[in-house]
Amino acid sequence: MGSGHFGREGLGKAAYIRHMEVYDRDLNPSDAAYPLIVFATDPFCYDINDWGRTPTGRVITFGGPGYNALLCP
Repeated sequence: MGSGHFGREGLGKAAYIRHMEVYDRDLNPSDAAYPLIVFATDPFCYDINDWGRTPTGRVITFGGPGYNALLCP
C-alpha cells in the first residue's frame, strides 16, 4: 500500500489523507487538536506525520519502504 516512501518525505512522495475530519459519537464534526498525536509501532518500517491545517484541509502523510529482513523483521 502506498508509494514506498516514508510519510516524513511529504506530499508528492508519501501516501496521504487530506480533508480529514473528526466526528464525535453523535456524528457532529469536531475540530481536532493540533498537533494530533501520531504513533508508529515500528518507525524503521513506516511513519506517520501530521502536517496540520493546510489550504486543502487537515493533512497527514504516512508510509514506508515495506518489508526489509534487516530493519523490519
